[in-house]
Amino acid sequence: MRTMSFHIGTAFVLALAGCAAAERPAVVQSEELQAYRGWYMEHGSQSTFQPCGQSAQWPIARSADLAAKAKAFDLQPDTPVYVRVSGYTKAGALNVSRVDQFGSPEPVRDCAMTGVVIPTPSG
Repeated sequence: MRTMSFHIGTAFVLALAGCAAAERPAVVQSEELQAYRGWYMEHGSQSTFQPCGQSAQWPIARSADLAAKAKAFDLQPDTPVYVRVSGYTKAGALNVSRVDQFGSPEPVRDCAMTGVVIPTPSG
């Protein structure tokens, strides 16, 4: 399967925020690999993951190659990007073992971004 990525602007992400959510049950803390999909964001040296339709943001404890993909993608600080990853949660943080998708070639309509306020560019 070929993965494509592109940069989505803040206005586009804000438009996606109102899309219908596919609720995901609460995550059980375990070191068993699970598939996760949601929004990845970087702020300074911190990175977070917000599962689709949930308001909680999880810190990324181990990120496999998320940081490298974000750099290649030219991800700007505080700009969310849709990702699909495999990993596990431990101590309230997400440990990413594999990045399955970074970015999306088409609008993500079934992954709402709940409770996040994204700063608008000044100008």
